[in-house]
Amino acid sequence: MRTKPSRFFGEAAFYGGTALRVFYGLNRFSEDLDFSLKQPNSLFSFEKYLPQVAKEAQSFGFSFDYQLREKATDGPIRTAFMKANAREHVLMLYPQDKLAQQIHFQQTIKVKLEADTNPACGATL
Repeated sequence: MRTKPSRFFGEAAFYGGTALRVFYGLNRFSEDLDFSLKQPNSLFSFEKYLPQVAKEAQSFGFSFDYQLREKATDGPIRTAFMKANAREHVLMLYPQDKLAQQIHFQQTIKVKLEADTNPACGATL
């Protein structure tokens, strides 16, 4: 049974350092995935999208937990985290890699997702 697509990219665009690396091959490292909404939406939350992301990742053999982060200030950036077992996933991708064998069994990979809910005036895709 297929679930209804989340339509996240109907509402947001991928940008920032990771996007530059993925789409243009720039030699830079970024620790998070940055998104900007296409239209301002102060009520935006990752909450309705993360279950579908988890399910999609699971279809490729990956599993992770996710959590939303509520900020103390009411700014335009919304944050969520995806967390997974590092050793499990590295061994799945690189089973013969000696370095993977040295990763502690409780080590985690944590990916930060950020969405700007108030895109810059005049920004285009």
